[in-house]
Amino acid sequence: MAIRTRGNGLEVDVQVTLDGNKRRYRETIQATVAEAKAFEHRVKAALLDGLDPEPFSKRTDAKGLPLDAALEAVWERYWSNGGQARTVRSNMATCVEFFGPKKDLGSITNADLDDFVVWLRSKEYAPATIRQKVCVMSKAFTHFHRRGNLASIPKVELPRIGDNTRDRVISEEEFRELLRITRNELPGDRGEDIARLWEILMDTGARPSELRAVRTPDIRDDLLTFRDTKSGVSRTVPMTVRAKVNAAALSMHYGEFPFMWASPAIIRHAWDFCRERMGLTQDEGFIPYALRHTCATRLYARTRDLMLVQRWLGHADIKMTLRYAKLQPGDLQKARDLLAS
Repeated sequence: MAIRTRGNGLEVDVQVTLDGNKRRYRETIQATVAEAKAFEHRVKAALLDGLDPEPFSKRTDAKGLPLDAALEAVWERYWSNGGQARTVRSNMATCVEFFGPKKDLGSITNADLDDFVVWLRSKEYAPATIRQKVCVMSKAFTHFHRRGNLASIPKVELPRIGDNTRDRVISEEEFRELLRITRNELPGDRGEDIARLWEILMDTGARPSELRAVRTPDIRDDLLTFRDTKSGVSRTVPMTVRAKVNAAALSMHYGEFPFMWASPAIIRHAWDFCRERMGLTQDEGFIPYALRHTCATRLYARTRDLMLVQRWLGHADIKMTLRYAKLQPGDLQKARDLLAS
């Protein structure tokens, strides 16, 4: 794929291999670089689907802002290299599914956005997920308004999430039982590996997605580096002895990508099995992400250093860290005793 200056325009040259055969499309267009990049991605998608790309010069809305092209341009500008690239891609696809790929961005009204939110709710998305998808549209409006492509932008009202404080932490007794069931009762031959994974997540506070991207060179001495993070900024944390032993064992077993095998489906299946065995199927807070919550809460309880917890978790905004730094019942009892003394 390439975009080159050709005369007074830009030449988009795309070549792919489909079923062993090379397919190529080339066209010189009158467009901005962002529009050319968006067109380049559409051409590649068409070629890989075995279709003939629609020439840019024949698009009836080429001078407008068709939603698919607008979102591709914003993707290239802000999201393509971020830690949440895959999630943003999914949110973009949802927007295109509702509005249609050729919907002119400038024709979308407040009523259209209200209908979009109602449609998302009908699909039973959580409020936080709905916000993410609506924010994709908001970013596109803002981007093109600032560049003079839109005279005005509709008012984007984001759904309220409510109190999303993370209250569920895993007790030591629960964690021991989780490990026991994983090692001794989990069907299949990965029980020990998954138990090692639980311990590493508990002791590092990593997101499972961050851990999956870790390569063997990212594990050195007692340090573990996460490069594919939500914020897009890598971070390094020291490992406990337990985490270090487990990371070394998984590296020995799986090679360069010691955690790539731990797909969301594998994690969910193993966790749900243990959750049922522990009689916690009705506990909505008992989820794999609770391991991260528990790590953060334990770390804050022992250090009382909010900035340290922020750095450890890789939060860009300390307000997010505040959601994890909770007082436990024992803390309240100590406060009571101080008042009574």
